[in-house]
Amino acid sequence: MLHRNQFVQVKTTCSNSGLIGYSNISEINNNPKAIPFTETFTNIGDLGGWSVSGGFGIGALRGATGNPGNNALVNLYSTNTTGSITTQKYGPITAGKEIKFDYKMSNFSSPYAAPASGSGNVVVLVSTDCGATFTTVNTFTNDGIAGYRSKSVSLASYVGNDVVIRITGNWTSGDYD
Repeated sequence: MLHRNQFVQVKTTCSNSGLIGYSNISEINNNPKAIPFTETFTNIGDLGGWSVSGGFGIGALRGATGNPGNNALVNLYSTNTTGSITTQKYGPITAGKEIKFDYKMSNFSSPYAAPASGSGNVVVLVSTDCGATFTTVNTFTNDGIAGYRSKSVSLASYVGNDVVIRITGNWTSGDYD
């Protein structure tokens, strides 16, 4: 039985050669979640349709606490160099809509100061094909300044489309959240 917002991919096997091919991913039900929305990040189980990679989690740990105390966070270091959080599909995008978020980079260990300038970045990506491919819409490079930063990214290029949003943290040096 297929449920709302499930995705399928068709597998084809050639009977002569045994070679296998896969179709593109397709969504079963084309019902995006309405916008605007605000995510409070109180429980990872409440993020229906969202996905995480690289150890992203929900919580208030170490230097990433505050603003308001519940965060989506990932620890980036030499053996965990990237992590991302991807939304479910939202839309359709209307004029004037944007992605707004606060982010903070803080060292893994006390006193939780900002990691060195250039130690990594935060990338905002958008997909219009249910997350099969993503386009980078903005990159924020760590400038070494402590504290939360409020960011906004225009979605003007996506008016009329349904979108999936991915925010990725990338490591260059250090050990930070």
